[in-house]
Amino acid sequence: MPHVLAERDLAVVSRTWPPATDPALLAAEIAAHGVVQTHLNLASVGLARLDAPSSAAVRAAFDRARVLIPSMSATYNMVDPDRARRRRAAAEATVLIRRAPALGAEMVSLCTGSRNPDDKWAWHPGNAEPDAYADLVDELRQLLPAAREARIVLGIELDPGTVIGTAAAAHRLLRDVGDGVGVILDPGSLITPDNADRQAEIIDEAFDLLGPHIVAVHARDSHPAGTLGSGLVDFDHLFRRWSRLPRRVPVVIHDAEPDDVPEARAFVLSHRAAA
Repeated sequence: MPHVLAERDLAVVSRTWPPATDPALLAAEIAAHGVVQTHLNLASVGLARLDAPSSAAVRAAFDRARVLIPSMSATYNMVDPDRARRRRAAAEATVLIRRAPALGAEMVSLCTGSRNPDDKWAWHPGNAEPDAYADLVDELRQLLPAAREARIVLGIELDPGTVIGTAAAAHRLLRDVGDGVGVILDPGSLITPDNADRQAEIIDEAFDLLGPHIVAVHARDSHPAGTLGSGLVDFDHLFRRWSRLPRRVPVVIHDAEPDDVPEARAFVLSHRAAA
C-alpha cells in the first residue's frame, strides 16, 4: 500500500529560525509552527560541538516541546582542496556522529562537496576529475566506522554543484562504499529551468535507482520560486513517488522563512491524495 502523507512525516530545518542560545526557545518556535520534527544544525542552538551535558540539555528541551530530532547536520566540504581544513572538519563530524543518537537522531547529513575552496555547493571543473571522487570515497570510509558503531546513517545530498550531482553518480557511490550511506533527495537542486520539461524522467530515475537508500526528501522548490509550489517542481509527481518508497522517510521543509512554514506545511499535506 502507498504511504499517505501525514503530520508525523513533516520536518523543518532548524536554520529556518535565527540561532537561539536557549534550545528551548527554538524547540518552542518549531512546535508553534505546527511541525513535530526538525533537522538540527548545532549553530541553531548556539553550539559549535556536542558534549554530554549539551546533548542532554538539547534533548530535554526538544522533548518538552514534543519535537523530535530524527536527523542532524555535519555538513562540510568533503573534497575541500585544503586537506588540513578537511581533516579538522572530518574530526568534528565524527564527534557529532557519535553524539547524535543521544538526541534521538538516526541520520547525519553531509555535503559531498566541491573543489571550489570557497563554496562547497558551487561547481568546479575539478569535481569531475577522478581524484575528487577518490577523496570523497576516502572521507566516507573514514566516517563510516563511527557511524556504524552509533547506528547512524550518513545522508548525502544530490546537488549539481557537487561531486555527486546525479542519481547515477549517487548509485555508483553507494555501490563503492557499501552500507551505512543514504541519499537526501532535494528537487529544488535537481530541477532547473534547463531541465524542467523532463523533470518526471529525472525524478523517476532518482527514485528508481536510489529508492531503498533515500533517507529524506526536501520540500523545496526550484528557482525562480516564491512560496513552496510556485516554482518549477511538480510536487504531485514527487510525492507520488515518495508514497511508494519502501519505507516512510521525513519530508523536510527547506529554505522557508519562519512565517512561511505554516503555508508550506499545509501545501505538503495537501498532497496526501497524490498517490
